[in-house]
Amino acid sequence: REALLERERSARNQAETALAEAERAQGRIERLLASITDGFIALDHQWTIIYVNAQGAGLVGGIPTDYLGRNL
Repeated sequence: REALLERERSARNQAETALAEAERAQGRIERLLASITDGFIALDHQWTIIYVNAQGAGLVGGIPTDYLGRNL
């Protein structure tokens, strides 16, 4: 029983560490995309806008939140 609990704790710690690293990586990518001077729009496999930087939104006269979730 102790060994099982330790394995569960270890697995949970590994999952928490992986999640924290993924969140840090996402933050770095978002800061990078926000800092570029070109317009950038990211789409998912259904052509839904999942990211747009200020320059990309400004090209069509809006702000990024105006376009998130819209389909092309």
